[in-house]
This record gives sequence, structure tokens and C-alpha cells, in this order.
Amino acid sequence: MNIVITDIRYKMALAPLWSLSQAGYQVVCGEADGVSREKCLGFYSKYCQQTIRWSPQEEPALAIAGASPTGSVVLPVGRETLRSFSRSAGWRDQVKVLVSPPEVLDRADDKAEVQRLAASLGIPTPETYVRRREETVEELSLRVRYPVILKYRDGESLGLKSWERYRIAEGPSRFQTQYRAMEEVQNAPVVQDYLSGQDVGLAMIMDEQSRPVDFFCYVSQREYPLSGGPTCLCRTVFSRPLVEYGARLLGALGFRGLAMLDFKGTPDQPFLLEVNPRLWGSACLATAAGSTLYESWVKATLGQADPLDLSSCEPRYQVGQAMKVFPHCVLAAGKALARGRVRDFCRDMKVILNPAVPQDGNLLGDKAPGRRHLRNLLGGS
Repeated sequence: MNIVITDIRYKMALAPLWSLSQAGYQVVCGEADGVSREKCLGFYSKYCQQTIRWSPQEEPALAIAGASPTGSVVLPVGRETLRSFSRSAGWRDQVKVLVSPPEVLDRADDKAEVQRLAASLGIPTPETYVRRREETVEELSLRVRYPVILKYRDGESLGLKSWERYRIAEGPSRFQTQYRAMEEVQNAPVVQDYLSGQDVGLAMIMDEQSRPVDFFCYVSQREYPLSGGPTCLCRTVFSRPLVEYGARLLGALGFRGLAMLDFKGTPDQPFLLEVNPRLWGSACLATAAGSTLYESWVKATLGQADPLDLSSCEPRYQVGQAMKVFPHCVLAAGKALARGRVRDFCRDMKVILNPAVPQDGNLLGDKAPGRRHLRNLLGGS
């Protein structure tokens, strides 16, 4: 069975490449023409058994289907690739893809819509402040409870990095300035109580009938930038409430495929923040923990995955597995020290310097993609 992994320039695409190669699948790495070979990290992997390219001038789904071995399972990694498979139909006779309809992806990407749905399902969410009809920004700023976080409804569609998609306001004056600036870019920013606690993640695979077939839970122990940036130190956990909340929400959405749900709080008392309906930045942690997540993605695409019993299911990965993201983990530790957080610095460096803690770009003895990524960061060729 050939598995085609698209958008192989992303480091997160290495996760299914590594996991599925270990499970015995023939993995094909793909990227659009116009992306230089140096940026295609998966092309450097010793587990990449074939490479394909397609024209960026064509509809991505159709171009990928035409370039792929007939009958392949395609795992769409990038947002635009996923959207293309969702809105197109001409690929269905050539390849197999598990993807949600466009309207489902739209709802999943809309933070305000996700918050409304979650609240209706009894899933804990932060207090959300909706601007009332005829209410001014000044009036709204006096009604909220500070600190609050302001978010674009769909910041990813704006091409923004994760830490560029939100603002934190400590008082009315700052709130008014930030709200107006964000509203000029995208209508109706989402306003919520700012929650302290850990960032908690749940990845879940939903089958064609929107039933859960596998999951993966983790906590983010450090981000870079320090507040709201991508995860750079993380560890696997298991939480049945987390799994139940995720299955409830994605089932109500009618979601199919892989999604990552972001929570805040603790694994056993999480508050839902948002849904990312695609592969996520620290996806390599699932590979490091020996998770079956990516093989379940393939099996669900083929209609061969059994739905989970949420009352008794257990994690199919190693709980307590840590992972570091280099060099961002080092940068985060340095920033913590610069802010006088000596204890955080020492704790982080203990993990960073521990050779037993794997690095996300260098798993299963496959060092070349990580080296290529570092050279790219340093501007090398």
C-alpha cells in the first residue's frame, strides 16, 4: 500500500512518514513544484521511498491525484491542500482521502462557532464575550473581566503565525485599541477570559461516519515565543475527559479525518480553546511515543478502523514520553533566564541536555531531515 504525504516541506509531515514506514507502508513524499528541494525535509529522509511533484498552477487535489500511484492513500498535511481535497471531487477514482466537507472545515476553523457548539454540548470553555447589537467597543470594554484574550476568528486563513493571531488586554484602553485594530483585519474578534494553566492537546482520528477511532493526548511544557508560540517542550499524557470532550465535539461537527483540539488548564480539567482540523506542529511527539495515530488515519481512510469505546479505551502510545523541539527549546530557556525565571531555565535545560529525550527533527535514527531544517533556519544551502 502506497501512502502519499503531501506538503513534505513541513517538519510535522515527518511524523507520519516515520511512523508509517515503521509500520511497513510504502511512503511517498510529495511537494509542489516551485518549492526548492532544500525546503522539502522529507526528501532527505532515509524512509522516503519515492518522491512526487505537481504543478502549483493546477488544483492541488487533482494535481496530487494525477502524480500519485493509483489507489494510494493520500494524507493531506497543509491547510490549502486539505481544503482542495474537500472542495474537489475529481480525485476520487484515483486516490483515497478522508476529508470533511468544506462547510465542516469552515465551522471547525471558526473559533466563535466552535465555542458556541462546545458550550451547547456541555464542554467547558472560557467565558466568551459576544458584542451585542448596537454595543460600542467602549461599552464592551467595560463589560469584560480582565485580563482577556482577543483572537481572530480564523487567523490561519490570514496567513498569520500562531502568536500573531491573538492579543492580551489588561484594561479597557488597551482593549479598545486592540479590538479596533483586529476588527479592521477580520470581522468580530473573539473575546475570552485569559486562562492560566498548561496548554493541553488532543489529536483525534474520526472515521467516515464521524466516529473516533484513535487519539493522542499531550501537554505543552514550554512554548517559543513564551506566550502563545509553538510548543518546544512537550510530554504525553492520558485523560479520559479530554478524549470524551474531543469525540463529542468532532462528532457534532460531523468531522472526518485528523484534528487537533487545543485546551487550557489541566488534562483532567481542560477548557476548550479551538480546533485545528489538520496535522499540528508537535506531531512528531506521537511518533516518539510509538503512537498508532497515523496508522489509524490510514485505516480510517480505507474504512478498516474500528470505532473506540470511550468508556474503556486506553492510550495506544507511551504515556510520559517527552520531546524537545530544537533550537526553539534552547531559545525559550534563554528567554526564561533573561526574565529572571531561573527555576524554569534550570528545569528546561535538564530536559534539553538529556540525551534520552528525543528531538523532533531527529527520530528513528533519521538525522538528515533535522540537519537540513537547521541549515534552512541558518540560511544555508
